[in-house]
Amino acid sequence: MVTGERAEESAARAKYQGFEPYRTDRRDSHKLRRHVDHWRPVHAYSTEQIWETIQRWGVQAHPAYFLGWGRLSCQFCIFVSPNQWASNAAISPERTERLHQYEQDFQHTLDNKRSISEMAAKGTAYAAIHQHPDQLRLALSQDYTAPILVDPNAWTLPDGAFGENAGPT
Repeated sequence: MVTGERAEESAARAKYQGFEPYRTDRRDSHKLRRHVDHWRPVHAYSTEQIWETIQRWGVQAHPAYFLGWGRLSCQFCIFVSPNQWASNAAISPERTERLHQYEQDFQHTLDNKRSISEMAAKGTAYAAIHQHPDQLRLALSQDYTAPILVDPNAWTLPDGAFGENAGPT
């Protein structure tokens, strides 16, 4: 199993090993012998090293990074920031409203403290969502049509590469 967790991402991930038996490993079992290792090749990498590697190989970043997102998961991940909620409300108002309606229907907020509308109101939409219409269209599409590999010399660091701080710390 090869995954991309990095120690720098969180205190919990810092405790992971770079190489260890995977949780489904049963190499010592008498009943079901299964050898599964877990390798995290970038565990010790900094954010700067990750983006340098991506550029060196000319890998095009996901469009959401160009729109300002600093981490990618589901568009409406429960862990998104107020700025991401504000950005989601700007680019997907119907879907954002539908989620807010679910909160009202279930009488429970996603955040346990604030509603989606309150979180979006607390944040500021990323300026890049208005500056990159092609990236926005691609990010919201079900079909990815852009090249995956580009000339490393023409490669561009996306706005969200270093999170909401928009630059190396």
